[in-house]
Amino acid sequence: MGRLAHTVLAAGARYFGFAPTRVTPPMLTQLDELLNAPTTGASAPSLERLEDTLTDGYAQALALEGECLRLERQLAKVVQTVAGPDPDVSNAAEEISTITKRIARAEAELTSLRDRLGSLQDRTRSMRRAQRADLLQATLGPS
Repeated sequence: MGRLAHTVLAAGARYFGFAPTRVTPPMLTQLDELLNAPTTGASAPSLERLEDTLTDGYAQALALEGECLRLERQLAKVVQTVAGPDPDVSNAAEEISTITKRIARAEAELTSLRDRLGSLQDRTRSMRRAQRADLLQATLGPS
């Protein structure tokens, strides 16, 4: 992340009272790697790794949802100041624009993350079924 990005994040933290939540590129990379990995064989990821990644990914999704809610509340406050008895419109348009863009960015990241998590969840479910079938086969023996 460049110096400008750090400056913007610091300003956002000062203004909004919290640091913006972002889907980390390593999480997206990890999801993509797991989705593109072989489903069987020695190089296939373990069920435990898939489940751990899902847990971490869902945690990030919840954090993004929380950020969207905080931003929506912040937007409502700004709109109230404009609609109130003593409107302060000096910075309102810029604030509304900034908050709206941040909401859109967070929602886009959340959609992308959820899409990948859904695909990985399907793959994990399939792997669990296959492992159960293998266990059953091993327990019952050959037909």
